[in-house]
Amino acid sequence: MARLQVNYDILNQKDTPAIYASSLASRPTFGFAGRVFIDTDNPSTGIYRDTGTSWVQVADETGTIPTPTLETVTTAGSSTTIGISTSGKGIGIGTTIPASNRLDIHSATGLQATFNGTGVTNAAIQLQLAGVGKWTLQNNYNTAANDFVITDVLNTINRLTITNTGTASLIANLTATSFIKSGGTSAQILAADGSVITAGTNISISGGTISTSGVTTGSGTSGQITYFNGTTSVTGSATLTFTPTTELLLNNSVTAAAAIARGINSTSTLTASANSDVLVGLEVNPTFTAGAFTNVKKIGLRLANLICIWNGANAALTTNLVVGNSSSLGSNTTSNWNTVFGYDALANNTTSGFNTVVGNSSFNSSNGGSNTGLGYQAGQQVTGSLNTAVGYIAMRAAGGTVSSTGIGHNCLTNLTGSNNTAVGSFTLGQGSGTGGNNTAIGFSALNTSTTSNNTAIGYQAGRYFGTGTSGNTTCNGSVYIGYDVRASANLQTNEIIIAGYNGTAGAVGNGSNTTTIGNSTTTTTNLLGRVNTNGVTDNSAFGLNASGKNVNFGGLAIEGLTFTTSTTATKNYVLYVFNGAAGQTLTLPASVGSGNFFLIKNITANSLNINFTGADTYTSLVGTTPTSYTLFANQVFYVVSNGISTYIQII
Repeated sequence: MARLQVNYDILNQKDTPAIYASSLASRPTFGFAGRVFIDTDNPSTGIYRDTGTSWVQVADETGTIPTPTLETVTTAGSSTTIGISTSGKGIGIGTTIPASNRLDIHSATGLQATFNGTGVTNAAIQLQLAGVGKWTLQNNYNTAANDFVITDVLNTINRLTITNTGTASLIANLTATSFIKSGGTSAQILAADGSVITAGTNISISGGTISTSGVTTGSGTSGQITYFNGTTSVTGSATLTFTPTTELLLNNSVTAAAAIARGINSTSTLTASANSDVLVGLEVNPTFTAGAFTNVKKIGLRLANLICIWNGANAALTTNLVVGNSSSLGSNTTSNWNTVFGYDALANNTTSGFNTVVGNSSFNSSNGGSNTGLGYQAGQQVTGSLNTAVGYIAMRAAGGTVSSTGIGHNCLTNLTGSNNTAVGSFTLGQGSGTGGNNTAIGFSALNTSTTSNNTAIGYQAGRYFGTGTSGNTTCNGSVYIGYDVRASANLQTNEIIIAGYNGTAGAVGNGSNTTTIGNSTTTTTNLLGRVNTNGVTDNSAFGLNASGKNVNFGGLAIEGLTFTTSTTATKNYVLYVFNGAAGQTLTLPASVGSGNFFLIKNITANSLNINFTGADTYTSLVGTTPTSYTLFANQVFYVVSNGISTYIQII
């Protein structure tokens, strides 16, 4: 339009101008939204619209509509002047010339754009290629913090997460030309853990280049242990087969966890591959070289500077086993086949073997052989051989004793004689001397004895003499059997006491060369089998001979006879025992002039006939006087003659 010509204003029904036409200079002030103004100047600038706050050109003089500008945006009843323009396929905010094919936002200050996810909704921008989402930039809401996240949409991985609490994580390989740490210098290197390495001795840093001088170099492979094979070179070994010339020192400091602290903890898994394989958790097999040096102790393993596992002072003697300190079998020169467990055990043995000792200082002074010790200081001062000491200080000071046995606390502690046997606490425990060939069994039996050839069995048997508390120290060749049985006095010889306990005091013997059996409460003594007195076994002298058949008192014979066939009794026998077949007869001698007594027992199931000589008869229990009698199975017949012509049945 070359020229717009409108001569009159167009008025609406209320005489309010709706369209004005005049020169641009005469255009009324804006303020009535919706009015139209036509510039009648020549040339004309076009047509304008009143927005209420300004006049906006809507067409130029040729009728061309200019690039549109959105002056007012009304949202939720609120109007805001923003300024949105378009150009080609671009949209401009805050600019009238947006770049083509993009959103172009301009602002002098403050935020350029805001994407707001309301409530707990995440706000996000997605980048696509040909309509397919590739990446998402978003704010992830959570109750503790809001995270900024860049998400790999194709792989569904949050590649970068930054929290508003100051932490960040990156799941990707990072390549960069440089990293700068706040406060860092050019002489520092940032380590992967965030720490800083500063240039110093043997390390220089310049322009991103690290140089070293005088440092150790070397190589190895995965799973190996690195060690020095020179002053400035290292190598690796999976089996620690290197040969250092100084000690391997482990000086770690460990604080207990779960109630235990371990300096070294080996958890090896050992697996057999064939029958009879040997699986060893820890093997220590050193080679010792003493050269010309003497008294060199060769210890295979020492623990806590106290416990040593070795084979004694002479490492060449490989049949010894020692677990103790460096003094255990520490004087050995030629002895073999020794087993030693204990501090200072067998410490002074030099040449004798076949010893087995277990206990602190056991057989500490011994150079004897074939000794066995078990217990603290058992056999400590013994110097002889073939001894056995078991118990706390058992046989501790038994000196040169040979072939002695002490089993029990404080037993056989001081007797130095040989062939003693003590079983029980304090047996042969306090007496000192050279006594030998003693046997004591029971608590404190022969406790104070100093002499020889005695036997005691029982609690405190032979410990005291008499009824007091004086020790029986000098008995010889005596026997004490029973609870607290006692010698009659000191210095007794060949005194024998066999008794139980009467409830108040032990039985006391009757002096040297006497035998006492029983105590004050004994009522019956039963002896089974033959008993000989004074060595007499015949019927001609005074003595007692009992075998179940014979009892003899000097010239008076009380003897027995077992018979199986018919026989005539004699006055030499009192007891007749029948053990024969049926039909046998025992004929008793004439009763005239002698007082005969016979005890007849039938131990068979057969009957035995008993006849009387001549006119002899017997008076039965019922007063009859038959001339014979039948002894049935397992019966006993007791008769005595009246010295005239009759036997009288007494039972």
